[in-house]
Amino acid sequence: MEVIKDNFPLILPKFEKQLQECSIISLDLELTGLWENELTKTFKFDDFELRYKKLKKIAEKFQIIQVGICLFQEIGVPELDLPSKPHSNSEKSLSEQKFGFNPENTQLDTQANKSENSANDSAWYHDYSLELENSYAKHNGDSYYEARPYNFFVYPSLKSGLYKLEKVFSLNNSTIDFLAENGFDFNKWIYQGISYINLSEINHLEKDKMDMATQSITINVSRDSVDFYTSVKRKLDSLKLDDFGKSITISTKNNYQMRIVHQEARLIPTLCSEGNLRGVTVTKVTSENKNILINDKIKYISQKTEASKGFSKIIQLLLESKKPIIAHNCFADFVFIYSNFYGQLPNTLAEFKIKLHELFPIIYDTKFFVETKNALEKKTSSSVISCVNESITDINHNLPVIKLNSRFNNYSTEKLHEAGYDAFISGRVMLKLNPQITKQPLNKFANKLYMYKSKIPFVDLTGPDIENTKSAAIFLESTEGDIDYSELEKFLKDFFQNSEMFIFRISRSSCLIHSEISDIDEVYSVISTINSNTCHNWVSKPYDETIL
Repeated sequence: MEVIKDNFPLILPKFEKQLQECSIISLDLELTGLWENELTKTFKFDDFELRYKKLKKIAEKFQIIQVGICLFQEIGVPELDLPSKPHSNSEKSLSEQKFGFNPENTQLDTQANKSENSANDSAWYHDYSLELENSYAKHNGDSYYEARPYNFFVYPSLKSGLYKLEKVFSLNNSTIDFLAENGFDFNKWIYQGISYINLSEINHLEKDKMDMATQSITINVSRDSVDFYTSVKRKLDSLKLDDFGKSITISTKNNYQMRIVHQEARLIPTLCSEGNLRGVTVTKVTSENKNILINDKIKYISQKTEASKGFSKIIQLLLESKKPIIAHNCFADFVFIYSNFYGQLPNTLAEFKIKLHELFPIIYDTKFFVETKNALEKKTSSSVISCVNESITDINHNLPVIKLNSRFNNYSTEKLHEAGYDAFISGRVMLKLNPQITKQPLNKFANKLYMYKSKIPFVDLTGPDIENTKSAAIFLESTEGDIDYSELEKFLKDFFQNSEMFIFRISRSSCLIHSEISDIDEVYSVISTINSNTCHNWVSKPYDETIL
């Protein structure tokens, strides 16, 4: 179901009710970009901390433009007595076989016994599939999951209302081209996107408004505002002696002067102030009426604040539900969600992991699950979500049944790269492979988010990460124009025959020199040798310093 600015107020209460009824949630995002330049892309030698810092920088610069959320509700899904895992004498998971680690205790393993473990796990999964087929057959097809996929357009525009905010963000041309090629409607995004303020920011804004309404803060009068302050005092002292119902409007040049008028008016029990385009209007009222007006103002602020949350209200509902979330290759997605809809990103990965786990206690990453579980290895050569979705038809003989709710049938045909559809197939994949996930949580796969191009393929939100050994890399820039890369490559090969040196091109005049086996001091030695034996002058520094 498409959700835009016009129908959002009608959809919100329905979404809230369906969220309460659903068993599990899947989500997906479309963004205006995932990198700023070559240096902010992911390299295989980036450790987890650097990957996070890169993503933090990108999420604070680029924008979420579409959010897909699919709510899956169990309709009579049976609780099964599944075969215990594993068979025979191995307690190792499939991820241990493929990558040499255990997702539960994150301990590295050797190559020994992997073939035996693979056979054991394959046998277990075969039994698991048969048990599912038999159990669902007994229920005569009455059991199924009902899916309600929502596709939200979001745009950070607040032109009116209690809070008027500006937001500057970037667009990456290749990302925008890709979205356009896949039918993304940019006019709808700009003109009909749902506005929002992130939850932390709106709490601060509301507090400021409430403090002003309840006279909770006082401000000092600066020297250059003494004359204005004196004039305001004189006018208010005169008004308090006037009849009830009389009012005056005091012109102001800025918010600071407005706050002075509000502050002084609220010190007098029979005066009530209200800001407007001309300045501040102050009216003489009874003290009882003043209290009523202040309470009305507080109620008004609360209502307008709630309305100003916009799409962030959806995120707030997800946070309050604490229900399991499914997403695909989603580490970047959650960094973006946090930055756009929740608040300022923490400075370190460790802090981010703790906070994200508090907000979303259970996250399943289908990319990590498929990459580390060999149930699909013979079915598909790719863990791209669209390929996996096509492959699961042959698994479990289409069990469990997943039906689109009759009011959400716009995804009965494929609409790849639309966030709502991608969220739907991400949830479908996980439920097809793990129909009992809502009853028997897969703890060893929960809260482990896939890490692209990494020796260690996941970051663990609930525990320490396996040390992703940092290999040496250095940024190298020519001060004399374009680099002759063929010459540089030949030079490295000739001078460093026993070392593995790799060149990653950043621009025509800059690159990264990376070594799998050298520490940073050895790489600097390489640079010194390059300086001494080539015609270029070079500027060099540690790769990390080019990012932070």
